[in-house]
Amino acid sequence: MLRVLLGLLGFAGWIGLLYGLYFLISLPLRRRERERCFLDLLETALARGQAPEHALARVASSRDPVFGRRLKNLAYYLAGGLPLSGALSITNVVSARTQLILAAGEAVGDVRRVLPACRAALTPAQSQATAAVNYLFLLPVLL
Repeated sequence: MLRVLLGLLGFAGWIGLLYGLYFLISLPLRRRERERCFLDLLETALARGQAPEHALARVASSRDPVFGRRLKNLAYYLAGGLPLSGALSITNVVSARTQLILAAGEAVGDVRRVLPACRAALTPAQSQATAAVNYLFLLPVLL
């Protein structure tokens, strides 16, 4: 009985280790997905003719767990009068590269024009993280 219990604990340890590896490897993928959702939200607001500040404040008040506290903090800074690029640099909702691209769009006066460049910056991390997760699940089979 003790041997079976120890075997189950060992198996649970391996499952926990594999989940921990999966969690660490998929962090960039989840971060990029949150960034992609943010860009979708921003693009939708701009397409409707809304100010991004109002759309972000409305989503932050909805308590959607996708963005968590970061979007609430972003809405707080935007409500305080900070421009979008400044608020993004404080809250780290998006990556530094996307922050710079959005700041350039804000300086030009049309954020909508730089959104394709922001999306193009997201693709490499997704493919790398997906490949790493695939190798993680193939590793036990090969051993």
